[in-house]
Amino acid sequence: MEIVIEDLGKRYRLDWVFRHLSLRIITGDRLAILGVNGSGKSTLLRIMAGLTSPSEGACTYGQRTSATEPSWLLMTFTAPYLELPEELTLEELVRHHTGFRALPEGIHRRDVPDLMGLAPFADRPVRQFSSGMKQRVRIGLAVLDQAPFLFLDEPLTNLDDHGKVWYYEMIRAHAGKKAVVVASNRTEEYPFCDRHIHMDDFKPPRPESSPGLSRAMLADQP
Repeated sequence: MEIVIEDLGKRYRLDWVFRHLSLRIITGDRLAILGVNGSGKSTLLRIMAGLTSPSEGACTYGQRTSATEPSWLLMTFTAPYLELPEELTLEELVRHHTGFRALPEGIHRRDVPDLMGLAPFADRPVRQFSSGMKQRVRIGLAVLDQAPFLFLDEPLTNLDDHGKVWYYEMIRAHAGKKAVVVASNRTEEYPFCDRHIHMDDFKPPRPESSPGLSRAMLADQP
């Protein structure tokens, strides 16, 4: 399985976030997407996950096991800004999630709260969880999945020291042959990544403003 990114670019109105980015990711890869805030790390990750469309270029999945296999089954994506259905208990959330996402072989639904380190809270509504507990739920559901590509956006957000150790162990024990891609500007979030790309390398120079470009013309730009 592979992801092939060819001459990818993304812009908002007249401003290009990045351009001319080409990349190949295969299962087993450990890749960190690095850059300062606003450099396009999360945008690139969301394009890979099919959550955002590029402005130019292409991002394709190759060597599928079935020609009709939907791309969303090939990936899991998580970020601290994703909402959880907080009216559900953790047990109910796991049951709902595993109704359409397959757990790794050998792991049962009842094992998931314990693997998240949240077994004592399995019967509590998620709305009662702390921000760190919710982040454990997000990461746990993403990692404990059969999809061959795992995308993590700033995964250590809201996790304390115990949560960080848990995160490293989850990747070590359950990422297996997945391709793991981490968007981050904190080195502690990707110690297991042996490949790095820097978004600054794909930042085009900002064009000088033209006096003839009116505010109305700017409003018409995509």
